[in-house]
Amino acid sequence: MGLHYGGLAMRRFIVKPEAVRRDASGHPHSLQLNADEAWHLARVLRLAPGEAIVAVDGLGMEYEATLTKVCAQQVEATITAVCRSLAETKMPLVLFQGLPKADKMDFIVQKSTELGVAAIYPVVTKRVVIKLDQNKAQSRVARWERIAREAAKQSGRAVCPVVASPVCLPQAITTADLSYLLVPWEEAKQPLAAVLAKMKQELPNSAAELSQMRIGLAIGPEGGFSCEEVEQLVALGGQAVTLGPRILRTETAGIVALSAILFALGELGGP
Repeated sequence: MGLHYGGLAMRRFIVKPEAVRRDASGHPHSLQLNADEAWHLARVLRLAPGEAIVAVDGLGMEYEATLTKVCAQQVEATITAVCRSLAETKMPLVLFQGLPKADKMDFIVQKSTELGVAAIYPVVTKRVVIKLDQNKAQSRVARWERIAREAAKQSGRAVCPVVASPVCLPQAITTADLSYLLVPWEEAKQPLAAVLAKMKQELPNSAAELSQMRIGLAIGPEGGFSCEEVEQLVALGGQAVTLGPRILRTETAGIVALSAILFALGELGGP
């Protein structure tokens, strides 16, 4: 759900919270796009003063605004309506993805962002093949952040997920402050559906309380998790689950599991 104009979805742009100007009483009245967004609006989309846009601040708020100044270096707009986005999940989801080969991580970042994840942790595990030095890691993270921003805009989100720098799996888990951790594993016996049904019974009804909880999903790389790694994740509070009798690729497993979680929680047309 998002703001619309004339029956059509308006062009969406990302602004920093501090780029939203407020009056003395704290009400937002205008905003300014950063250089990259301004160039895209003015030179690629060729929008003009008087046209309407939607800006999102990365904190869950959407601002309908009318363009007042348009040039490649600077775009300003007057805010005409404000609402909290309905595109964000009630309970944040965190994806821990074992680093895959080639450009598979690009796909994973894009699609998990579309599905609504709050954070993505690329993690180094025993069977990860790809090796990234510090410079390569920084370059990859910058690329993944760009992909996440574009996917967030395309999917109508008001929050762009955090993409962390690659770290070892235990470090990522222990710093993520999770309420639940699900670990799809080909040798697990416990069905994901059974775990989600039990989880739903435990969840609070309060939206405020739900927003403070986080579900983690740990996905292994091409070779999967080792038995030792699964044991370690279970010791950290994780639950090993099966996604069914078929072996899924690493770039498929996370998207399937995220979709199942969202459906079970009523976030993807589910109950």
